[in-house]
Amino acid sequence: MNYVEAHGTGTVLGDPIEFEALASTYGRGQGSCALGAVKTNIGHLEAAAGIAGFIKAALAVQHATIPPNLHFSQWNPGIDAAPTRFFVPTENTAWPATEGGGGPRRAAVSSFGLGGTNAHVIIEQGPELTPASDAGSHPDTHPDAQVSTLVVTGKTAQRVAATAAVLAEWMDGPGAAVALADVAHTVNHHRARHAKHGIVVARQRAQAVAGLRALAAGQHSPA
Repeated sequence: MNYVEAHGTGTVLGDPIEFEALASTYGRGQGSCALGAVKTNIGHLEAAAGIAGFIKAALAVQHATIPPNLHFSQWNPGIDAAPTRFFVPTENTAWPATEGGGGPRRAAVSSFGLGGTNAHVIIEQGPELTPASDAGSHPDTHPDAQVSTLVVTGKTAQRVAATAAVLAEWMDGPGAAVALADVAHTVNHHRARHAKHGIVVARQRAQAVAGLRALAAGQHSPA
């Protein structure tokens, strides 16, 4: 564990108690461990405080960078951090080296409710995924590229046409670097299915974009 997102309300009594619990769990071992609380940045969001800390920790794990705590100058007098491996980052800090040097990044998040509902979760860096198309930078431009099928659905025919138009514009603009096979996988497996649908079959990106635009215009896809 190299980062703990604490509940950290900044109270004279509560912070030392929370620190002692964290120290007994994560405070010993190799390497350093950053300790932070998003409340120093955005205040106490009460019912949303826990999810704010979770989001911060998840982004820190993803980007391997720990955001700073604001206005930290010294520890609470009731806290003795010297025997522990905790430190409080006051500027953007690169993720501390993991134990053994090659393990996944992990962060812990605490959130304590006024009514006694307490939560503590651990977030771990996910595995590096290989794109569905692992052949070259633009595999869908090759004449022998694999055929991809894009299924566009909607509650009405008009909704299908509108979705096809938006997808075509994205594929021809901001998503131009995303391989056709990856687009097809996302559209087919990670989008809700509705009663109305249209299908575009293409071997190359340009064919897919043309087919989507034809679908948006209510025409048959070009051969």
